[in-house]
Amino acid sequence: MVLKQYVVDAFTDRVFCGNPAAVCVLETWLPDSTMLDIARENNLSETAFTIKKDNGCGYELRWFTPGGEIDLCGHATLACAYILLNDYEKGKQRIVFSTQSGDLTVCRRNDLYEMDFPAYDLKPVAVTQEMISAIGAKPIEAFMGRDLLCVFDSASTVTSLNPDMESLKQLDGLLLQATALGNDKNFDCVSRSFAPKLNVAEDPVCGSGHCHIIPYWSKKLMKKELTAYQASPRTGILYCRMNGNRVILAGKAVLYSQAEIHVPEQNVLPANPVGAASSQNRRRPYSSFAMTANPSKAPFLTEPPFGQSALAAIWQILRLQGLGLSFGDIFRPLFAPHVLNLVDQQRRYCHCHQ
Repeated sequence: MVLKQYVVDAFTDRVFCGNPAAVCVLETWLPDSTMLDIARENNLSETAFTIKKDNGCGYELRWFTPGGEIDLCGHATLACAYILLNDYEKGKQRIVFSTQSGDLTVCRRNDLYEMDFPAYDLKPVAVTQEMISAIGAKPIEAFMGRDLLCVFDSASTVTSLNPDMESLKQLDGLLLQATALGNDKNFDCVSRSFAPKLNVAEDPVCGSGHCHIIPYWSKKLMKKELTAYQASPRTGILYCRMNGNRVILAGKAVLYSQAEIHVPEQNVLPANPVGAASSQNRRRPYSSFAMTANPSKAPFLTEPPFGQSALAAIWQILRLQGLGLSFGDIFRPLFAPHVLNLVDQQRRYCHCHQ
C-alpha cells in the first residue's frame, strides 16, 4: 500500500524551526502496530493519522509517538489542520477532530491556526529530591496533571537545563514540563518539554504541555492572553488564551515535505482479523497502549462493576465503549484455549447479569 505523508513544522513560519510532525491522511484505519511502526520509522516526536468521518462531518484523529499512542498533541493537531485546510478542504476555515480527548476544533485566522483544547487540572505536589536530581535544578513549585509541571526561578534556569533522561523516567507524569516567567516584554513565559517515557528526549514545541503551562501562568499573572516561548533548540511561539476550562492555542505552520510511504500489505490488515466486526469497528480499532489524558476518569481505574473478577470488569468496559469485540477476538493471540474458555464464561456471566 502506498500512502501519502506530509511533514509540517508547527508553531513557526520557517522550516527547520518549530516542532515537526508527520501527517498521514488515510481512507481507513491501519492496525495500531502498523501506525506505531510508521511513527518509529519517522522518528519524530509525533505522527498524526486522520480519516474523514463516515458522515462527512469532520475527521477522526490519532497521535503516535515512537513510544506509543498519546491522548492529546497540540503541534500534530495544528500540522494536520494545516494539511487538511490547505489541500483537502480548500475554502474551509474550520475543522473539527474527534479524538480521545473529545472534539477538538481548529480555526484558521489569517496565518494563525487556532486550537481549542481542554486545560489540565493541576494538583500541587511536593518538590522531591528525586525531582531535583533528575532535572538538575530545584523547582520552586511543582504540579501534576497528565504531565509533571515544574516552575523555576528564572528563564535562564529553564534554558540551561540538562536533565538525566533515565532518571526522568522514574518521576511521575507522562512528560516533564519545565517553565519560568518570561525574561523580556515579548513573552509571558518560557518553557521546555521532555518526554523520555515516549522515546522523545525533548519535544521541540509541546502544545498539550501548554494545556498545563498556560493555566498556571494565567492564574499567576492574572492574564487571559499570554504569549509563550518554547526554548528548545528549534524554538517556537504559541499565542494563548484562557477560556474557562479551555486553552486556546494558536500558532503558524509551514510545509517541509510531502512524500509517498510504502507499507507492506501484510502490515495493512490485522494478523488476526476480527471476523464479523462492523466497518465502524474496523475504522476505530481498540488501542492497547493509548495513554489517558485524565487517569482519574479512566473506567478501568474505577471499582469493578460486578466485583466478581477483573475479566468481568474489562468486558463491561469494552461493552460500554461500544467496540463490539468479544474477549476471544481480543485475546486469542495471547492466551491458550483453556484460558479463553474462562474468558467466555465471564462474557456469558456479564450478559446474564445486566
